[in-house]
Amino acid sequence: METSILRLTNEERVRNGLQRVESSDALAYIAKKQSRHMCDSQVLAHENEAFPDGWRKLIQRLKAINVRSGAENIALRTVEANQDAWSREIVKGWMKSASHRRNILEPKHRYIGIGVVPCESRIAYATQTFSSDLGTAP
Repeated sequence: METSILRLTNEERVRNGLQRVESSDALAYIAKKQSRHMCDSQVLAHENEAFPDGWRKLIQRLKAINVRSGAENIALRTVEANQDAWSREIVKGWMKSASHRRNILEPKHRYIGIGVVPCESRIAYATQTFSSDLGTAP
């Protein structure tokens, strides 16, 4: 699903005259952890006191991988058999939201990390983390 989200995100960027974002292992690491924390707490949130210390805020997550600034999109959706269709609906939802669309189409963003975690409830959480910095995986 992460690969489909990356492809669809880059299609939107190219359609809007922007360069493609490149995948970053460090950003993917924190995106996956964010999705895992949302799945475990069953809460769709950028920040949550239920998340572990040091991971409750985006700025803390970015600092853990030596990134100064970035942006984050999150979503959840019931898992479908067709994973590409699931990814398409996630990206379509982000593009319909002004703040999420702004993150996807920010020209300064050069790198992206994507993390999708399916939960036992048949819901999957998705996180995109963007930055102009590549970051370093812990």
